[in-house]
Amino acid sequence: PGAVRAPPGAAVHMTERQLYAFRQQVAAYAHICQQLLQITAVHATQQRATSTAAGTATTATYAPSARVASVASNGDPYGYANRPGGRGEDKNARGPRWTGTPEHYKALEDLFLGGQQPPVREQLTEITEMLTKYGPIAESNVYNWFQNRRSREKRKIAEERFAEAEAHRNA
Repeated sequence: PGAVRAPPGAAVHMTERQLYAFRQQVAAYAHICQQLLQITAVHATQQRATSTAAGTATTATYAPSARVASVASNGDPYGYANRPGGRGEDKNARGPRWTGTPEHYKALEDLFLGGQQPPVREQLTEITEMLTKYGPIAESNVYNWFQNRRSREKRKIAEERFAEAEAHRNA
């Protein structure tokens, strides 16, 4: 007879034997991934050594293997300390943070309140060009500002809803 299938959305249960086999498969997959990361780390190190010895200029690249190395060396599970441009051990490695002028912030806030969120690529370029008259600014600064502002707005709304719910509950 054919296999019995659960209806869509129904919970599917596994026997202990199936669960054990599944765990074994996950463990094997995790081991393979770990080996792949180690191989990638060795390969990246060899490439850097070769390009340095040849005297060619190279740009730093973030390899997934940096994550494995960072966990082992400094306990950083996300690999931020070893990622180029990150603010790991040497916070000044990628230069100072961008600080906008009051005119930058006023213009960005006006755009945000006018419903400009999030800007698409073309708009991002236009906004950046417009803001350069107030001082240096990059597209990444504009993008990050909108992303952070949207995050603050969502957090503010969530806090207000929580306060209202608390007030209704305590009333």
